[in-house]
Parts: sequence; C-alpha cells; structure tokens
Amino acid sequence: MELLLSTGFCITGFTIFLLLRKKEHKITHKFAITILCLWFLRFVLFYLKIEVDLTNIPWLFFIDQNLFLLDGVLLFWFSKSLNKEKFLFLRESIHLIPFALSVGLTISLFATHTSTQLNELYKHAQSGLETSSNTSSIEEIIFIVIILLQNIIYLLFGYKKISQYNQSILSNYSTIDKIQVRWLSKLFIVWLLLLVVPLVIYFINYIYPIVDLHFLELFLMISLVAVAIYFSTHIINQYYADFTLSKNDKVTKANSPKIDLDKLNNIYIELNKLMESEKPYLNEDLTLGKLSEQMNIKPTQLSAIIKTQTTGNFYDYINNFRIEAVKKELTNTNKQIIIIAYGNGFSSKSTFNKVFKDITGDSPSQFRKKDNLVL
Repeated sequence: MELLLSTGFCITGFTIFLLLRKKEHKITHKFAITILCLWFLRFVLFYLKIEVDLTNIPWLFFIDQNLFLLDGVLLFWFSKSLNKEKFLFLRESIHLIPFALSVGLTISLFATHTSTQLNELYKHAQSGLETSSNTSSIEEIIFIVIILLQNIIYLLFGYKKISQYNQSILSNYSTIDKIQVRWLSKLFIVWLLLLVVPLVIYFINYIYPIVDLHFLELFLMISLVAVAIYFSTHIINQYYADFTLSKNDKVTKANSPKIDLDKLNNIYIELNKLMESEKPYLNEDLTLGKLSEQMNIKPTQLSAIIKTQTTGNFYDYINNFRIEAVKKELTNTNKQIIIIAYGNGFSSKSTFNKVFKDITGDSPSQFRKKDNLVL
C-alpha cells in the first residue's frame, strides 16, 4: 500500500511541476493543476494515515473524507472550461456547498470533542476496519450517499460538456489530434466504474458485511492511483482549442445567417473551386476561421453553408478533400502511404487510417491493392 501511494503522489507531484513550467494562462490549464493538487494531497494524507501514529493527531483520519466532495466538481469545471465558458467564481461556488457543509461539520466535530475523545473515535473506527465489524451511523450513510450522488451527477454534467467540446472542434478544425479529449470521456467512465462502484460496495458492506474492507480499500487505492496516472499522462501533452474567431459552431436553422438559396449555392461553388485550385486542405492547421478569411465571408456563414450543403461539419468537409487527393496518389504513384498522408494535410497516422477507413470502407493498403487489381 505504501508503494502504491508513493507512486500516486510522486506521479501527481511531478505532473504538477511539469504543468507549472508551461506557464499557461488558460483557465483549463489551471483547473488541471488544481485537480492534480487535490489528488496529490489525498495521496499524502492516505500515506500519513498508514505510516504515522495518529494517536496525537486523530483529525487526520477524518479530514481527507471531505475531499471526495471536490473531485466531481473540479472535473466538471475542467470539462466546462474546454468550451471557453465564462467562469464566475461567485456563481460557480454554489457547487461547493456540499463540500463547505462537510468541512463545517468536521470543524464542529473537532471543536466539540477533546483530543482524547477524537482518539477514541479514531480507535473505534480503526478497530472496526481491521475486524470488518464497523457499524455505520445514519450520518455516515447520508455522507456516503451524498458522495455517490454528487459524483454521478457531475460525471453526467461533465460528460455533456465534453460532448459539446467535441462537436465544437469538429465544426472549427480540420485537424483535431492534439486538441481532442476522447481520453477524458474514457476517464469519466473509468471514474464511474472504479471509484463510484467501490463506494457503493462499501455502503452495502456497512449493512451486509460480505467483503473484506482491507481488500476494498486496496481496490479503491489502486483505482485512485490508476486514474491519477491516466489523467497525468494525457494532460501533459494536451492542447486546448481556441474558439475566439468562431464561437458560432452551433449553427441551427433558427439562428443560421439569412442567405438566399441561389447565393448559398454560388458561394458553395466558389468554395469548391477554391479547394480545387488553391488546395488549402494541404495545411494541417487549417481552421474554419482561416478558410472564411480566404473566402471573405463570416465563419458563421461558411459553417452554415457547409452544414446545409454537405449535411456534415467542417472537419468532414476538409478531410474528404484530403482523402480524395490521397486516393489519386495511391493510384498513380508508388510513394509510401504515410508520406502521401502527411503530404495531403494529415498529421497523424492513426487519424489518417481512421478517416480513410470511414470514408472509403477500406484501409489505405487495401484500397491500393484493389486498385492495382482493377488496373
């Protein structure tokens, strides 16, 4: 257990150090650091509870439990900040009410009990854990239920924000390898399975003792460390999308620009001519904003035209041109496939293979073989 916790606070501590060196000013970056600081503190407190005799400092046994009311909120704020939504702390502080109340109750416990009484509470709790005979009070049951509900609710809220972000980058960027956050969606699912489920089992075990609490505690620690490592390894290389030029990716029939059908068709024809003649799709960093500047129209208009004429998004539209160019080279040249991909606007082999498969139904190598057989 000591080695496991040491790994946890070493990984989170080192990641915090690396992120601080980046000197980013984006609020998303700051939330990432705050989340890691929370986990670092948790691992340190858990480690102290194992290694240090808490006879003289029994409050350490109780204080860390309040931290479980922060994880869901911070992960939700992190997800929300991806969409460049305004963060007003006074308004957002409402999400901290359960944590504040819990801390207040803990402080009142310290204020109304002597060190001797706190020691007795600590020894009683510790003895119950060691013998798997700990009985729960109504207050403990309520506290566990609140932790469960809060984590589930904020998991759902955060997942919705991630989905919004994914739609936004598809509407604004032609290359999303560095700014996509599919890993964060997976982390939320892992959070549900590896953190919420053990708490449910822990709650049930209070009523019907069927699981060794030492095993459950070890499983929870492994889950916490695994989530921290997963988050740390991805957040180091994460880049964040900037929607400054094009916050209007949610174009609907109700708010789409007023363009008559003939004008819309003419602009779309001009757009296709531009794509064929100047080949802007070869630029892997092409964005909706950059292409709209070349077309001398507003990003909202360009987004509306693409959506109404292709029933797709900006990402799909640009990558269709890239794939068509790749198909021509696969047919007419013997160049290596990856060189062809990089030469036509792709920056990642895995992304290229996925997009090619989605559009053509074949892998690049299968497509080349089929074409050679036809010839």
